[in-house]
Amino acid sequence: MLATKIETERLVLRPLDNNDAHNLFTIFSDHTVMRYWNTEPWSTLQDAERFISSSADSMQKNEELTLGVFLKESQGLLGKIMLFQYHKESKRAEIGFGISLRHGEKGSCLKPRAPLLIMPSEH
Repeated sequence: MLATKIETERLVLRPLDNNDAHNLFTIFSDHTVMRYWNTEPWSTLQDAERFISSSADSMQKNEELTLGVFLKESQGLLGKIMLFQYHKESKRAEIGFGISLRHGEKGSCLKPRAPLLIMPSEH
């Protein structure tokens, strides 16, 4: 499984679990956050629960990596970051992320990417 836990000075990146569903729903039901996303804003808590389940499935199959981005100090969920369309031979993948508007303006959205840029070459 690609799932892992990554810690930086300020952040913790870890797989999402059902305890994160409510906070994840709050972020991804926001029309502004989802403005340039490839899907509509989530409309029910079940959307978040399905996403968490689907992400866990994809990680179990080593197809994608989806991690929640949390502030280390408060454990508050900032959003999610994903590696997908992983190409094993060339060790490259696409990266995507969605960050709460409350935190995106503070530069937090750029910092979680650095640890993930290194990680795929280790697998």
